[in-house]
Amino acid sequence: MPLDPERNRDSEGSRFFALFLQHWNAGTGLAVHDKKAMEHEGHWSARTFANAMEWAGAGGADPGTIQSWLIGDRWPQRMRKDAILKVLFRVPKGVGPDPQIERLRAEMDGAWQEGQVGRSRTQFLTRREEPDVAAIWIGADNPFDTAGVASLTLDPPQQGNEPNAPWYVRARLWLDVGEYEAEDGKRFYLGLRRAFISLAAAGFRVVNRSLIGDKARPHPNFEGRSNGVDVIGPRLVENGCLSGDPLGEDYIAQIWPADDGTGQATVTVSLHAFRSDFAFILPASHDTEESEVASLEKDRVLNVLISKNRRDEQGRVLVARDTMKRR
Repeated sequence: MPLDPERNRDSEGSRFFALFLQHWNAGTGLAVHDKKAMEHEGHWSARTFANAMEWAGAGGADPGTIQSWLIGDRWPQRMRKDAILKVLFRVPKGVGPDPQIERLRAEMDGAWQEGQVGRSRTQFLTRREEPDVAAIWIGADNPFDTAGVASLTLDPPQQGNEPNAPWYVRARLWLDVGEYEAEDGKRFYLGLRRAFISLAAAGFRVVNRSLIGDKARPHPNFEGRSNGVDVIGPRLVENGCLSGDPLGEDYIAQIWPADDGTGQATVTVSLHAFRSDFAFILPASHDTEESEVASLEKDRVLNVLISKNRRDEQGRVLVARDTMKRR
């Protein structure tokens, strides 16, 4: 469903984000990229926009990144901004320049330029007048994602305002059904019907019963499990696959500093899934019952996936992971 254009009105670059949402909800440019999607939905989805961004030369814009643009939580850099404009204001082949499209493109490009200047000014003042607490946490490794299925990006842990307050661990997690193409050219869809989140912290310990989905904090998208939580929602009605942003604004857990003898301070959040948790769907059949052919294809695809990725102690396949370390 269309997103609320009021969500990011107060952030730096709010005019750019507002225009992005406006064109997203209106499906600007979608008919040129995917006529069927335009006729069916009338507005963009994370999947269709990610495909269009790849066409525009900016591949790797996973659904989580696109979602962060929609809520005004992450500022697109110049290369991705250019690709966004190319996607939204693509002119069909054989059609000459359209003054209206050029005007809209210039309007959105100008809004990005204004936001870029404003953000640079704010960041400069922040560095001069206040300590940048978030800067003491940096990414330790490149985030690991499974394209089209799951993306996970940790935010720098933030400490509460009270003296000796715990740190809050937050992440941006996005789940979807990814479209793939096999070596023989056949297309298929891969998703998850269940997943498992775990948190490992060196130099810290998890505050008792602070993990999202713990019995002390019931949550519709999570169920408590030993050493972690199961992700059980949100789901697509048509096939029961996980899809969307299960965390929203909630934190994953709280952590306390602890001297565990490691001499380092890192936080790692991982997403795993059992083989049986993967949904393999052929284009001809979008129901939840997998045919014998689909089952054989699923085994082949998962064998490749498992051979590339690590498994945890329970045999779950690594789907996504990110690590932050404290300087």
